[in-house]
Amino acid sequence: MLNAATLFTVGISDLYPAILVDYLVAIARQIPNMPQDREAIERGIDKYWNDQDHGHPHAVQVYTRALEIMRQSPLLLSCIHSCRTGCAQGIGPIELEQIMVWSSQLHDLGRSAFGISVKDHELFGAEVATTLFNGVLLGSDALVQLRLALLRHDYMCLRVDGEGLPSIFMSSPIAEIFRLADKTSCPVEGEIRRYYATGKKCGTPFFNPKIPDEVRFSFGGDRKDWDEIMWIMFILSMSPEDFFFGETRDLYREWARQKSGAIQIILSIAQHQEKLDSMQLGVIGVMLQDFRKFCGL
Repeated sequence: MLNAATLFTVGISDLYPAILVDYLVAIARQIPNMPQDREAIERGIDKYWNDQDHGHPHAVQVYTRALEIMRQSPLLLSCIHSCRTGCAQGIGPIELEQIMVWSSQLHDLGRSAFGISVKDHELFGAEVATTLFNGVLLGSDALVQLRLALLRHDYMCLRVDGEGLPSIFMSSPIAEIFRLADKTSCPVEGEIRRYYATGKKCGTPFFNPKIPDEVRFSFGGDRKDWDEIMWIMFILSMSPEDFFFGETRDLYREWARQKSGAIQIILSIAQHQEKLDSMQLGVIGVMLQDFRKFCGL
């Protein structure tokens, strides 16, 4: 088994399921909600490796997008490499890339592999990271930044989460870059179709006309009762103002230009995949136009 110091340097394309299984088995007793036997961990990692929604393929997309964002954010990179991020020392380019490798690999691991809840999976990933690398990166700014990147990566916006932008993103450009990478890991149409596929797999109804607009537009109620369109609206609800730094705002704004075609993509799914009739399509179209005006899309 690789030592932890070597493990931290492994590239995203060089990390194989068996390597991850060995390490998770070794630390399982220290992680709440982690399966304790090797067979259960192996089953979970096998599921994770083949899960297109929140598994390893998604991790690779997020990592690739994070590298792209960093190349387009020279001012943020300058802050990260210097001491202007609250770190005792700057984070160098190699360390930064590995933070993105492990943020990408661990951010949805619990959710995909072990059925950890949406509410708890951020902390689960952070605890796995801390336990894996504590002996190697003890007291290191790299470990602090890795935890920060994982702890609030699923924050969306005030409308969805009921709270303003967490201070983590104001103090850590790394956490903000990673969150942007996760939220824009593929084009808008790809995100819509990814969420649609997830909903089909989970048995979520495509459209429930009984959900009132005041619940739908405020993302209220129990998420277990949301329909697929509400989940798709969820990923479209963010705006550039939901990011703190100028470069991340600009990059989200650039990505979000594709939202102009979102309504047609949803209606196409409703017509061709869901086979809804013209009356239902009309109801959905009006509701989506109202949502577009409400959110300023």
